[in-house]
Amino acid sequence: MGKKRLEEACVNDERKTKKELIAEVEAQRHDNDALRGEVGELRQHIDAVGRVQMAAMSMRSSDDLIKVVATQYEELKAVDSTSKCTFSVREKTKA
Repeated sequence: MGKKRLEEACVNDERKTKKELIAEVEAQRHDNDALRGEVGELRQHIDAVGRVQMAAMSMRSSDDLIKVVATQYEELKAVDSTSKCTFSVREKTKA
């Protein structure tokens, strides 16, 4: 926040009643709690992506693909238990 903007905020706060200031602080605490929850959820998603990425990078043959798909499925289930997903793996057939 710039110095001028901070000074304006202080002047505006001086005009507020104690009740108004307390209400603002409570609203900011509520917003902070909500943001903390979102940050925690994002961290879970980032960790899940990392685990899927590690499984994919550890592949040594096409047979390992089932492990990657299983990891991806488990991670999706863990971060969003309400979603339903289906994975299909098809073997390419020669014509």
